[in-house]
Amino acid sequence: LATQGNQVFAIMPKRLHEAMLKGGAHYHAWPARASSVEGIGEGECLARFVASYQTTEEDVAALTQLTQRLAGK
Repeated sequence: LATQGNQVFAIMPKRLHEAMLKGGAHYHAWPARASSVEGIGEGECLARFVASYQTTEEDVAALTQLTQRLAGK
């Protein structure tokens, strides 16, 4: 999925969120009150991924690979 911005918001299972952090991913988990945001169910969390001018294609590829491996895809 291509994006034109430097921020991506994702809803993910909390178990994937915890596994990604243990796997070395760096991103911003939205505050607990985000559970009141429409579309976020029990057992899910909202995450904000932010890229900077220093983010390389390799950084994005590594995060993508980690996410796919942990999600079983």
